[in-house]
Amino acid sequence: MKWLWASYRMGVWNELFSENMARDEFRDKLWEIVSAVDFDWILEVQHEGGLRPVGIVFAEYRFGGHGVEPHVEWFPWATARNKLECSIKFLKDVGKQYKVFLYIRDEDLRLWEHVWNYRVLKKACTISDCYGSGVKATMFYTPWSIQ
Repeated sequence: MKWLWASYRMGVWNELFSENMARDEFRDKLWEIVSAVDFDWILEVQHEGGLRPVGIVFAEYRFGGHGVEPHVEWFPWATARNKLECSIKFLKDVGKQYKVFLYIRDEDLRLWEHVWNYRVLKKACTISDCYGSGVKATMFYTPWSIQ
């Protein structure tokens, strides 16, 4: 919980939480969010002192339980390498059980195109107005089996 709180204090959760929440309010709202999704995962990397969390994934079932649609929140201390490595590992692990569907905004496209180069994703199409009027997203998905 301490790193979730730290990331909130650093401005990561602006879309999900009100500003200047007390720690107890934040905890209650976080449990409300976690309870509303089908899955949540913590993304971790090996660090000097052991494992270090660098992001959190919330996901919901899609297509009758055969697919999942994740949303990633990176913690401020996550490096570009952390994001790349965790994304690839996440897609390989979860992609063994579910087809993963990602809808990526233009501002996040660079990372996911880099992930795509590792052949853990396929690019499907561009969707207009995916996140509101005039906001495009590129759809990616995992193949059924990843070697």
